[in-house]
Amino acid sequence: MAFTTMHFAVGMAGGGALALAGCALLRRGWRFTPLAMTLGGLWAIAPDLPRLFTEDFPNLPFAAWLGAKPLQHWLNTHGNWFFFHRLLDEQPKEFALHGLIGILVLYNLAILALIPRRLGGSPKRVHDHDGPVSQAGAGPSPTVIASIRPTEQTG
Repeated sequence: MAFTTMHFAVGMAGGGALALAGCALLRRGWRFTPLAMTLGGLWAIAPDLPRLFTEDFPNLPFAAWLGAKPLQHWLNTHGNWFFFHRLLDEQPKEFALHGLIGILVLYNLAILALIPRRLGGSPKRVHDHDGPVSQAGAGPSPTVIASIRPTEQTG
């Protein structure tokens, strides 16, 4: 199971690339890139899930169904749908550490790419009804304060 780190890293890279392409086309949705990377990683390890249920967690509910041999055979036969899972299975086991490093690097890159979008830029400017534009949270401008006068009622 330790080798699944490389599968997860490749799935993250694929999911992240797909998310970035979608975000570039739509020009929004950048904050969902880490989620797409995680879903891509989970998709990449899907062919290993039946083995997980049969070997590690056989007493869980639905473990017999999720670890069924026909499902395991189907997932392994169509493994390349899951970010080239079958091709990665043919690689030496020593790449597991590379996968872990890849996971950490990709998540950190995603986080670092999102930080300037969340913190960067100037504060939003708010337009007062009666006066010039002021900074958000700075209070009304002096011309707005001068224009607010108590009304006199006669009667």
